[in-house]
Amino acid sequence: LAMMDVAKRAQVPLITPVSLAPKITESGNIWMFRGCDNSNMIAKAFTKWAVQENGADKWAYIAINTDYGRGSVESFNAQLAELGGKVVFTEYFNQGETDYYPIVTKLSATDANALCLFGETVDLSRVIAQFHEMGLGGKMLIMDPTSGTFNAKFLELAKEHANGIVGASRFVATIQTPAAQKFVADYRGRYDIDPEKYAQAGYDCTRMVSLAIEKADSLDTGKIRENLAAIQYEGPQGKAHFDEKNQLIIDEYIIIVKDGKFEVAAGPISVQ
Repeated sequence: LAMMDVAKRAQVPLITPVSLAPKITESGNIWMFRGCDNSNMIAKAFTKWAVQENGADKWAYIAINTDYGRGSVESFNAQLAELGGKVVFTEYFNQGETDYYPIVTKLSATDANALCLFGETVDLSRVIAQFHEMGLGGKMLIMDPTSGTFNAKFLELAKEHANGIVGASRFVATIQTPAAQKFVADYRGRYDIDPEKYAQAGYDCTRMVSLAIEKADSLDTGKIRENLAAIQYEGPQGKAHFDEKNQLIIDEYIIIVKDGKFEVAAGPISVQ
């Protein structure tokens, strides 16, 4: 967020491949682009699936105490209310905490049928471990809608407790489209691992900026910005374009952890 004003003063396009806070593209800064989904988009796609397809209508939140965590809770609350669901529990934690037993104890006293998590890999692996240690496994749907746990490190840390977690993501390595599978094969060939959504996001943002510069045939930042705003792009995650606020519009997929692997459960789901 702080970098946005710097880009505006310098009149240089700035693109973020991973930031979710909706206000990034709500400021009217024409030099700021978001090259990924945001909390509102994910909430729209995921909440409808969770409530209408799975009956998850009583939500509990455990979220990191940051703009990302609080912004995500706010976005999902709005969508949940529209679908007739309700929030029965909300707790925030600071990054790096190790003792989540007090939070999980409070959670166990609610009638939640869905637990919604927002945070980073190591923190959420601890939440999940302590959730299961206290005997809550199987009592509610565990949801990581912004897919902060959808990476190899989380699977390593959470082990069997990762199974059954559902979330939304614009990309996982098991999406069966030609563009996605080519990207996976190329990435695997170079790094000997499957790409995660952050690799896809970095690739797509770099590629879009490259195409905008190529079309401008110069380093004129105004022309580059205009080309980026008008781009019609197709990458590993599918077709994408920027809206009038420089927010990238892309489809979402519902992902589930099954037998220690990320699988597509539903999608693509339009966010428009």
